[in-house]
Amino acid sequence: SFGTFNTGKLRVRGIELSAAGNITDKWSVQGGVTLMKSRVLKSSDVSLTTAQKALGATNIGKALANFAKVQAEFQTRYQLTEKLALGGAVKHKSRRYGGQPDAAAAFTQTATGFTYNQPVPGYTIADLFAEYRINSHLDLRLNVNNVTAKKYYLAVYRSGTFLYQGDARQIVGTLNLKF
Repeated sequence: SFGTFNTGKLRVRGIELSAAGNITDKWSVQGGVTLMKSRVLKSSDVSLTTAQKALGATNIGKALANFAKVQAEFQTRYQLTEKLALGGAVKHKSRRYGGQPDAAAAFTQTATGFTYNQPVPGYTIADLFAEYRINSHLDLRLNVNNVTAKKYYLAVYRSGTFLYQGDARQIVGTLNLKF
């Protein structure tokens, strides 16, 4: 492989649906889902192995590497008291296949077709937060990200030995001063 560079023409088509609003005066929600398809339309195929080229393989028509067809996020917030609000979020990303960035996902060519290699499993994680208004100038926020400490991966590259792991559970406190 020669590294990463755009050597062709790529297409991404899809739809994004989102909504936000208040269920009650104290309860707000927002969320959305994105459904997409990616394809390589034109490629110099520099990322193909010698064996793939010998079988007549091409990147044309393949999906982009590390590209999720489905992504979704939902967040809710409830104003428990005048000073205290609680909330949470759920984030989802569907299965992807690894490969060189800006190229087709890695695949194995066979005499009858191909199969994608290096699967990156889909994941769903949850976050929680609490906000406390100390006074008109001072707010405190506590976030617990990836509440269940789920192990998940954001991307994998062609060799399969280089993965980006998602964040472990984090607890983050923020103090905001307004003046």
